[in-house]
Amino acid sequence: MKFLKSTKIKKKKILIITFVALFISTFNIISNFFEKVILDERQIFADFTVYRCGAITFLNNINPYKPNALSECFNTSGAALDFFYPPFTLKIFSIFSYIELHNSLFLWGIIILPIFFYQIFLIHKTFFKKENIILFLIVYLFSFGGLNFTGLLTGNITILMYSLLGISFYYSITKKNTALIFLVLTFMCLFKITYLVFFILVFFINKKNFFTNAFFSLFTIIFFYFLSYLNNTKIFLDFLNHLTYLRSYEFFELYGGGFGLYSIIKEIPEIFSSGISVNYKYSFQFIWFLICSLFMLSIFYLVIKNKQLSKTHILAICILIITICYPLLKDYEGFLLVSSIYYLILNINWNAICKRNTEKFKYTLLFLTFAIHDKYMLFVTAMFIFFLILYLDYKKKKIFINK
Repeated sequence: MKFLKSTKIKKKKILIITFVALFISTFNIISNFFEKVILDERQIFADFTVYRCGAITFLNNINPYKPNALSECFNTSGAALDFFYPPFTLKIFSIFSYIELHNSLFLWGIIILPIFFYQIFLIHKTFFKKENIILFLIVYLFSFGGLNFTGLLTGNITILMYSLLGISFYYSITKKNTALIFLVLTFMCLFKITYLVFFILVFFINKKNFFTNAFFSLFTIIFFYFLSYLNNTKIFLDFLNHLTYLRSYEFFELYGGGFGLYSIIKEIPEIFSSGISVNYKYSFQFIWFLICSLFMLSIFYLVIKNKQLSKTHILAICILIITICYPLLKDYEGFLLVSSIYYLILNINWNAICKRNTEKFKYTLLFLTFAIHDKYMLFVTAMFIFFLILYLDYKKKKIFINK
């Protein structure tokens, strides 16, 4: 990256320490991958096997939304992974049910990996076109404890969703073509309705024909869900009931609550009083909703007040805030956020925050993102940058060094 060109000795020392941390982290993550996956033959794309088993279970006339419905497919007794996607997606995943497991895993890799790496190529062109793409790839995959690398190994369909969304962002900003982004968001919402929140981001990137395109997208989404309801009402209602399990205490105990804002709001009180998040779950949901509403309003405030913000600035800020507020963050939720964080770190006007030791402050933050292997580091860094932006705006300072 361009900050490698520094000739000052002190700055070189900071850079050496920072990138030694990155390469040590990269080495450890890759070593762990070889030990557990290559040598121990642990299966990759485990989340994909859930989609495949959900389809197989459905084809065997078993309701995949019932508790432990996938146990037979996984050859397990007791608790098994659950299928949480809408009923019409079962027909899509059923394609893989006719293919032997190893071949279906290979096919899934052929589908998602080229799209994933094309997305990385375009994100590099969007945020870091002057930087070395190999170094960017290493930072992208192995920072924050290798969150994106381990997320990729899950084979979760979110990889495909965020990759398509990242590709559409590039064409929306550089080619000023928003048709693709509406098409992608419509497709994404057919799998997870929570992706609707990204329509807010599209509004700020390009307001032209936004309401018309958004209307057709929402109509298509509602139409597909309604058709699914008419096609098999019982299965569809079981699907809706099954979604409540995602917010249950039992799910939290089995699979964890992720590392997003809502999870943290629930977990902190649990340290002092076990079970409080169950007894007052609606109160915690209200607190989360209130905080996220304020965060979303801050986007409007920043964009309206700071007319000099470029579309790339707005894109990075929106991704930051939307991901912070996403209800359930898992390893594979960082595919867009990581690149946004580094773009903001490199372009924030650090001189307006601390005129002395500016470079040291920035590189210390970079060092921490490489050295600390904890899932919460991603969230903490995102929150820290968000409040830095608000602070600069409050002090009426220039937020970014570039246009």
